Amino acid sequence: KVLLFTKGGGKSPEALDEQIRLSLQRLQTDTIDVYQFHGVRSEAWRSMLDTGFIAMKPLGGGCFLNAGPCIRFLMGYPDVAADPGFEKTEEVEEIVELANSFRALSDEDEWELKELEREMGKRFCRRCGYCSPCPHGVAIMGIMPLGSFIKRFPVASLLNEATEKAAASLQMCVECGECEEKCPYELPVREIMKAEVERYRRVRAALAQNFSSLP
Repeated sequence: KVLLFTKGGGKSPEALDEQIRLSLQRLQTDTIDVYQFHGVRSEAWRSMLDTGFIAMKPLGGGCFLNAGPCIRFLMGYPDVAADPGFEKTEEVEEIVELANSFRALSDEDEWELKELEREMGKRFCRRCGYCSPCPHGVAIMGIMPLGSFIKRFPVASLLNEATEKAAASLQMCVECGECEEKCPYELPVREIMKAEVERYRRVRAALAQNFSSLP
């Protein structure tokens, strides 16, 4: 059986009516099985609707290397459906196996999740991209994950034209704050971008110095 899903970000009855009408029209159907309310922040909305939740990027967009605790945590909430992304067949098989062999969180799982929370803090970008595009040309999604990339990948691999162009685009920021208004996680996007570019510049300078010292 195929279920038909659609999604919208409307926060008023009028906006929802219009988005549902457009979805029905574009999908050429009279019925939608599931309508997804994207970026729900308000407790009032949650109390008004008999709804479940879809947890996007349960592995932090690839930042959480151990899938077990993350998937087990979400499966402890029956009204939440995990929606991980995959790059390899083995990753699909791993998640399916975790779901089929579900068990409650162990003490070790809980410790690991707390460490992740401590490490990520309140400034973790999920890379959803809803802050973009910037009307002034700042490559927000090229800047926000720089710190994560520096941590996870060989630093030399980040020294390329695309990364440098993204970092340089920060100078076009006029502090309008539109990116922060659109962020569903209410992150201080402008502040984070400045910190990430500064970190990238430091790493690039250190790497260049190491190269210059080679015989």
